[in-house]
Amino acid sequence: MASTLRELLNQNLKHSEPSVLVAYTVAGTLAAVAAIRLAENGELLERSKLAVFRLGRKLLQPIINKEIDKAASGLTFPSADGEHYFQAIPAEGLSSDVVVQISDRLHETLDKKMDDQLLSGVVYWGTVNHHKAFMKILDTHLWANPLFADYFGATRKMEAEVTTMTLSLFVPLPQTMAASYALGGTESVLLAMLAYRNQALAQGIERPEVVCAATAHPAFDKAEQYFGMRLVKVPTDPVTKKIIVSEVEKAITSRTVAIVGSTPLKGKPHDLL
Repeated sequence: MASTLRELLNQNLKHSEPSVLVAYTVAGTLAAVAAIRLAENGELLERSKLAVFRLGRKLLQPIINKEIDKAASGLTFPSADGEHYFQAIPAEGLSSDVVVQISDRLHETLDKKMDDQLLSGVVYWGTVNHHKAFMKILDTHLWANPLFADYFGATRKMEAEVTTMTLSLFVPLPQTMAASYALGGTESVLLAMLAYRNQALAQGIERPEVVCAATAHPAFDKAEQYFGMRLVKVPTDPVTKKIIVSEVEKAITSRTVAIVGSTPLKGKPHDLL
């Protein structure tokens, strides 16, 4: 079989120039490597799914537009009877008292009372004493910028102390551990994923993978797009909504740099955080 194949190749290529044979060999090798990489990291399957999705969306676009228009028609801007809606900068400036009055009126008519709401993961409400303390501290340090540590020493010191307190919760405390501050949960996830991505690149992993449940926070999808990572989503139990550990194990590869865990939290989609 091998000799027959060799004879067939020699017969068909005997008139080809050596440079052409080398070019064919190099091109074929590169194509094979590219195909193997696409198949290994799942990109080929993902691209196929994306192509099918785009085709389906194009065919269903009229129906989608109709549903969007239907939903948009029911959206209304929060307002109260007789409330003026500013659509442009006033021709004449308003006094501070008037601006405060407008703010108070909007709060009284459009905002719901905190005590009447069960909010989780949206507003972190403390006691009245906490509120008074926060407002006093905020008033003192409102214009401080910790980037200028030599000028705003108090803010910088408090920042360092909070960092140390947080890091002390990790036992044992690695000497190389540090901390950074974020404005919310999404930014926290993005910063963590950026750190994992950079660590992976330093280790020679071209496209690092993160394993998570299909119900994970959308911030992980953003991290996938922002940082060139691959999000490997595994199913959850249809009843308990808990991640299926055996599926997580199957999803782990040599390119896995992080596994996302979830914890129960009332009020979140799927009751997971």
